[in-house]
Amino acid sequence: MISANLLPASHRRHLSRQDRTARWSIVIAVYAVVLAVLWLGSRQYVAGGRFGLERRVAAIDAEVAGINSGIAGLKEKAVRVQASLSTARSIADHPDWSVLLSLIASLKSADIEVDRVALGPRTAEAKPGGAKSVKGVWVRLSGFAKDHQAIAHFALRLEGAHLFDRVALEDARKNAAEPEGLVGFEIEAQIDEPAGGSK
Repeated sequence: MISANLLPASHRRHLSRQDRTARWSIVIAVYAVVLAVLWLGSRQYVAGGRFGLERRVAAIDAEVAGINSGIAGLKEKAVRVQASLSTARSIADHPDWSVLLSLIASLKSADIEVDRVALGPRTAEAKPGGAKSVKGVWVRLSGFAKDHQAIAHFALRLEGAHLFDRVALEDARKNAAEPEGLVGFEIEAQIDEPAGGSK
């Protein structure tokens, strides 16, 4: 079992900043919505008069319904962001690779089938000029999909999780080993640890 914390401290700080940004975004959005509702109410009150009051009330109700719908969308997005950040923090703080596998499973759509997951450490290799490449881990996913577009979308979802430093589609082609009508694929994702970084 790999017991080293493979995410660098800078990566964890970046995740923490993302978490704070997401929280403040929700607070600001809710505050703006409350101000908007108060402003709309005061505008209708100042307009005053009984004439057309029912129409104004109906208009306010419609606007409030739209605002509530917007709040619900923000909350749903915040839940998704929080879940992604929580997963990333769990992987950073505890090298429990089942968390990573759960994340991969949640990003997989119905038209993607992952039949093999391999992972391993990447060691620093000497480069010209005395520089060293970064260390870290690689995760290689292979399986088959409905078509090339489904594979591309899966790779984009992996990249959009903001956990991997690089996501590359290594192979995507039909061959005799795959079920009829399906396309085999291999995707490699990498998490970097700068040389001399935290262990």
